[in-house]
Amino acid sequence: MKEQSGVLGIDEAGMGPWAGPLFVAGVVWDDSVTLEGLTDSKAISETMRETLHRQIARHAVNYRVQSVPVERINTEGLAAARQWAIMEIVRHLHTDAREVFIDGVGSKQYTLPTSYVVQGDKTIPAISAASILAKVGRDRVMVALDRRFPEYGFAAHKGYGTKQHQEALRVHGATEIHRIWYEPVARLSGLIEEPARVG
Repeated sequence: MKEQSGVLGIDEAGMGPWAGPLFVAGVVWDDSVTLEGLTDSKAISETMRETLHRQIARHAVNYRVQSVPVERINTEGLAAARQWAIMEIVRHLHTDAREVFIDGVGSKQYTLPTSYVVQGDKTIPAISAASILAKVGRDRVMVALDRRFPEYGFAAHKGYGTKQHQEALRVHGATEIHRIWYEPVARLSGLIEEPARVG
């Protein structure tokens, strides 16, 4: 049996947006490998993320990026969709790692010893690497979706609820890639009525 030299870090991108898939990434990282600039994906530039993305793919013991389509999110809910993606990642990578570190708060244990670390993407290299793979992967998909739905501006805001996105929903309604159970999406696109104003 081989000796596992790394830990499996897991993080996601796309929990907050109103549209587009959720991306969850897992990276098995060797403790002895150091990459300059490796940290939370939100704290570095797009150029730096792309550079680190290539380096992570080259230096990781193993990795997997799991995309969760909007259809699954709309059917099962975001939390259940995220958990399914984590289970898929652990199932594919568990033989390469000795333990799992997941960014955030939780209690579920997987097939390896599992720890949850608040802001782990800032402190644990395996989670930082997963954060970057997830964000780069999702951002690329949102740029591609912008070409299908140019009136929404997905390349700029990546599906978050910006003023531009809100106005597009008012004018054009929701698309097949919107999370229609989000109250703002349903309200702005006319699926539910705007609350009556008092006074």
